Amino acid sequence: RHNNLPPGPRGWPLVGNIPMLAKSAFAPAKLTELSKQYGDVMAIWIGRDLSIVISGYQTIRNALVKRAKVFSSRKAFPIMVDACGDGTSSTTTKGVLFAAYDSNWKQLRKFALMTLRNF
Repeated sequence: RHNNLPPGPRGWPLVGNIPMLAKSAFAPAKLTELSKQYGDVMAIWIGRDLSIVISGYQTIRNALVKRAKVFSSRKAFPIMVDACGDGTSSTTTKGVLFAAYDSNWKQLRKFALMTLRNF
């Protein structure tokens, strides 16, 4: 167990917390139930990938509104980098969805919105 991670349910080797989430008919309901036990910020494992789950209005607002620059970039999955990568690194993709939150992303988003409005 990593010491600097938020609390969360212990996962199985290789599959992580997938079996626990698969038992539930509605995964978000299970995550809400887990947040009551572990708090508004918790760590879960989807396979071998770590995911940090935030819940609760104030926590989400703090992360996504007040500290947007810190939390806005998304992880680019290796298969997406292979399919949509620009060839400059193993983590860079083209497009808006998995692009890092920076000035290039802002330009792409502005262009996409203007194009869709005029379509």
